[in-house]
Amino acid sequence: NTVVLTVTAPDGTVRTVNIPVYVTPLSTNTNLSVLKVNNVTVVDGGSIEVANRTVSVPVTATPADAESVVAVTGNSALRTGVNTVSILVTAPSGAKKTYTVTVTVLKSSNTALNSLTVNGSAVVAGATVTLAPRTVSAVVKAVTTDPEATVSVSGASGLVSGANTASVTVTAADGSTRRVEFTLYVTPLSSDNTLKSLTVNGSAYVADSTVELPLGTASVAVVAVANDASA
Repeated sequence: NTVVLTVTAPDGTVRTVNIPVYVTPLSTNTNLSVLKVNNVTVVDGGSIEVANRTVSVPVTATPADAESVVAVTGNSALRTGVNTVSILVTAPSGAKKTYTVTVTVLKSSNTALNSLTVNGSAVVAGATVTLAPRTVSAVVKAVTTDPEATVSVSGASGLVSGANTASVTVTAADGSTRRVEFTLYVTPLSSDNTLKSLTVNGSAYVADSTVELPLGTASVAVVAVANDASA
């Protein structure tokens, strides 16, 4: 800008003096002197990783020009996976620049179980569950501590008499796994072929003895009760 100073002498002589005046323009500086996300120094376009279940991160953004205005978005309500944090710097002149930082919330590695039951009864790793004879399958229920984890059950069907190995594999959200094994013991069928009682025509029969019947007898009433009710 030019300020013009006109000097007029008493005799009418005029002299003009031009004075340049420079008005400093508003700053266009949109730089940041400090940029930290979750207390880690980052650059525009950088990235950081944070622990699983992190829902927000602190952002420190200091403008190089103290008169610049900084606005931060995306640093709260974080979800598992990739999140974008944006820092908008507005210079006094109105010039704008957006800085972005990628915040990755790590997936859970939790493979813990809240509960593990077989046919409704709680079991632990390495336990033996005794089942009735002829049982061919069992109901195994596994509830994970982390709702994002998944489970798969093996060995709970096609059971045979005796010991059967069953397992639950827990897969965490990050892909890590843990296997919990236990034994399903199907009680073998009884080999007891003995008798509790034996009567012939209402009289107890004595082993290896002979029962004499009247002449003309065509049939006898034999009642035999096994010691094993399943026999």
